[in-house]
Amino acid sequence: MLKFKSLTAKLIFMGIIMLSFIAIYIIATFIFTNQISDNSLRINLAGSLRSRSFEMTWIINRIIKTKDPSLKKSLTEELSNEINMYERIANNIKNGNRELGIRALKNKDEIMMFDGFLDEWNKTLKPLLLEITKLHGERTGALLDKYNVGLQNYAYGINRFVGLLEAEHKTRLKDFNAFRFYTFGLFFITTVFIIFYARYDVINPTKNLKNGVKEIADGNFDVRVDIRSKDEIGELSSAFNKMAEAINERDREKNILFKQIKRSHEQWQNTFDSITDLISIHDKEFNIVKANRAFMEYFGLTHEEMTNKKCYEFFHGTDLHAENCPHLITLNEKRPETAEIINIKTSRIFRISTFPFYFPESDFTGSIHIARDITEEKEKEMQLIMSDRLAALGQMASGIAHEINNPLASIAGCAEGLLSRVKTNRFDPVLFENYLKIIGEEILRCKKITTDMLSFVREKTYQKKEININESLDKTLEIIGFQGRLKGINIIKNYVKAMPVLHASEGEIRQAFIAIITNALDAMQDNGTLTLETGTEDNMIFIKISDTGRGIQSEHIDSIFAHFFTTKAEKGGTGLGLSIARKIITDNNGSISVISAIGKGTTFKIALPV
Repeated sequence: MLKFKSLTAKLIFMGIIMLSFIAIYIIATFIFTNQISDNSLRINLAGSLRSRSFEMTWIINRIIKTKDPSLKKSLTEELSNEINMYERIANNIKNGNRELGIRALKNKDEIMMFDGFLDEWNKTLKPLLLEITKLHGERTGALLDKYNVGLQNYAYGINRFVGLLEAEHKTRLKDFNAFRFYTFGLFFITTVFIIFYARYDVINPTKNLKNGVKEIADGNFDVRVDIRSKDEIGELSSAFNKMAEAINERDREKNILFKQIKRSHEQWQNTFDSITDLISIHDKEFNIVKANRAFMEYFGLTHEEMTNKKCYEFFHGTDLHAENCPHLITLNEKRPETAEIINIKTSRIFRISTFPFYFPESDFTGSIHIARDITEEKEKEMQLIMSDRLAALGQMASGIAHEINNPLASIAGCAEGLLSRVKTNRFDPVLFENYLKIIGEEILRCKKITTDMLSFVREKTYQKKEININESLDKTLEIIGFQGRLKGINIIKNYVKAMPVLHASEGEIRQAFIAIITNALDAMQDNGTLTLETGTEDNMIFIKISDTGRGIQSEHIDSIFAHFFTTKAEKGGTGLGLSIARKIITDNNGSISVISAIGKGTTFKIALPV
């Protein structure tokens, strides 16, 4: 089998063979066709000579027989034309005519035969015709007879010439048919050779490469193709084998990476599921996309039951998200958010933190949602808060008793006066009405005192509501005023009237105020100036509580909010008031700060979000 170092050379080789056969066939066909056509034209022209010789015989007979001079003249001209045409045809047969596509005679036998009867024409027949046209009478008949005898010999010669041409024509046709037969046979054999050569050296290697590619596509990276030719297909097969080896190597590396990724994923999943907080991923439509084991166990759901559920169904207990939903805030503002949410159906309290979540190289897609059930924690905090409230109430008990005692004394005096008049039968409707009004007013005063005390002590709800901060400060002063501690205090109120409302628990906010104001009164020893100021800045409500007391020692500033830190232990201080106040403020996403100067006083500043 022929070997080439280039696929192009193979294709050129096959193309040359095919084009060579086609060219040979076309050229040979052209030559044979021209020769056959030349013979056919020559045969036709030879036949034309014979017919024209008889045509001239017919014309000469008419010339002899006619007595009309004009007709005789016309026939003589026609005969002259026929003679000229005859000679041109004879010349074309012998010497050829490019316009007619006929070549000159080359066969010696044909030339000799043609020259023979052409000499007969030139030396005998043509002179006889010309002489007959010039004579009259009986002599023309003798010349005509002689012409007819010569014409027969001439026709016989033409017939022999035509026969020779026809024999040559048949031979050429036979040779042409044989050429076509052998050419087609050789072309068929060559075509079969090229097909087998192409199949062996081009198609089969290409098919092997195609099968190799299919094997690679099906995941069989161990496949190799055995093609040893030195052409482009051989180079391609070598490159394919190198590629397959590289793919196989990368597949092994990929499998190792997949195992590492799987192990990492399992570690991540185990870590994800080991966290006791309720962690889930939410999309933009509030659907839960993924959750850890703690989440599913807490709500008693499987992964399938939990997937694509709305998050607010679990945490808010509603069919629609809440306005303060941290996931909604993260979606809108693309920032982390933390909030405490109460499920209105179960009354469970959740502290929820949300963080923007992005897939790699993609747009914002949702949030990571971390929740913790802090109901028990809040209960303990509330117990601590209530203990502090009760302690504060205990400290205020003597003042409250005194505050209640005054209206009771008025009620007792009025009741005694009414009883005395009844016994002495002294009925004065106007006096009785005045006494009863006094009794009613003092009873309402006592009821307000006890109601405010009970609302302060009993309020344990976690529900937040809208609060007017100025009114809350005034209620706090009123409760503290029941102790009688504000009698020596000059209270300055710098309130901004058009204050935005605060969303919080009023009981907790008032407790924080009580702790701070009580500490201010202790610092001033119930004698000084208490300044209350409210306002807004940077979308925050601020409350400033200032006193003119002795101030806080610099070494104590960093400890005043610590649990159980107190400088009034001998007076019954527990050290919980300010620590609980800070806890209440921070739970409402606020902040508390203090500025103090020894001998000048202290200012607490509370900031809460609107």
